[in-house]
Amino acid sequence: MPARQCSHLSHAMIVPHMFGLPTPIDELLQLGLLIIEDCAMAIGAVHRGRKVGSFGKLSICSFYATKMFSAAGEGGYLRIRRNWPKR
Repeated sequence: MPARQCSHLSHAMIVPHMFGLPTPIDELLQLGLLIIEDCAMAIGAVHRGRKVGSFGKLSICSFYATKMFSAAGEGGYLRIRRNWPKR
């Protein structure tokens, strides 16, 4: 369980979706941490009717040659939700 590995010092968690399958993210969202989704290996995957990359405050995807989508070298994207907290 990831909750046992979190402490008061935990602020964020990188959640990789792997092998074309979405990570069961529901329990992770309940931890109250900043969730950063890594969608590089599961672009287009859906969990409970929503596409991966739409659950956390941030999502990232790399387009390296070994990923599902390649940019003929290196590339990627970063998505930030509009309701990003101001600090």
